[in-house]
Amino acid sequence: MRFTTVAVTISFVAAACFQAASDKAILQPHNVIAGMFKGITYSPFSGSGVALQNSEIEKHMTTMCSLTERIRLYSADGDLAAKVFTALNKVCPGMEVIYGLWHDPAQPDRLRQDKKAFLQTMDDDSNRKRVTHVTVGNESVMKAITANGDVAAVVSTITSTIGEVRSHWASRKWGNILVGTVDIDTTYYSHPALVEAVDFVGINIQPKFTDQVFTTGTDAAVWSFSKYGEIVSKLATKKPIVVTEIGYPTKDKTMLRNFVNALLTGASEQGIDYCYFEFKDAGFKSGDEATYGLFDSAGLQPKFQFNTAGQTVKSNIG
Repeated sequence: MRFTTVAVTISFVAAACFQAASDKAILQPHNVIAGMFKGITYSPFSGSGVALQNSEIEKHMTTMCSLTERIRLYSADGDLAAKVFTALNKVCPGMEVIYGLWHDPAQPDRLRQDKKAFLQTMDDDSNRKRVTHVTVGNESVMKAITANGDVAAVVSTITSTIGEVRSHWASRKWGNILVGTVDIDTTYYSHPALVEAVDFVGINIQPKFTDQVFTTGTDAAVWSFSKYGEIVSKLATKKPIVVTEIGYPTKDKTMLRNFVNALLTGASEQGIDYCYFEFKDAGFKSGDEATYGLFDSAGLQPKFQFNTAGQTVKSNIG
């Protein structure tokens, strides 16, 4: 989820407008109102990186059902994504899904396996109706650029797979679907073929991975929305833009809470589509990347309290 950036010139007007929205958010009660996240990312692994059991996934989906209307999955992960759908069908009928197909040139069979598992899962009508977007890769081109890999081959694989998924979906007459990839802003600027190939532009915005230093969560949110405005302006596309990751490390719970409040307020007022990164901590990662969760690595304890329907909810997990 590394986010590299070019020098940012923040529009005074844009920053001022969002600052006003952020200030209003900070004046709200310290609890975040549940059900207001547009989307949240989810990885079905334990803090040590072990695949979760069905019962654990079901508990997580029960909790997420009170926090958001949509989840983003990064990969089929064998049968784990299918287990997520099974849990959703049991505990959260209305949840939508952004389904990810993982792409890694070092694991050439991974994409093929993901496509096979994806199509098997989609053969179930109750699963398929949940899926609104499909992503091919997560920062795959950026990783190839950073590693001095075969960037052209990666772009070709991603764009051809997007076409393949789109064609298969249409041939089955499964209805509407948006297919794209996920990367950082500079990747799309330097590879316009990606923008041409997708139905929507998936962009990760991570304020922590910039040269900026933020003293408050509000500052990080202001920067993020200014970056979003810059992206919209530079891409100049009529295709939908989804912020597929946006979050902040959660060691400082006050900073996290203020970042989330500012994000929720600004995204709602500006009509920005996003997925918060992420539901729970990923203890198997290192450094700050292990602490982005709204909940602990077990998905049991929230970093701060959420409210839903006027009632404080520490967790939906019994």
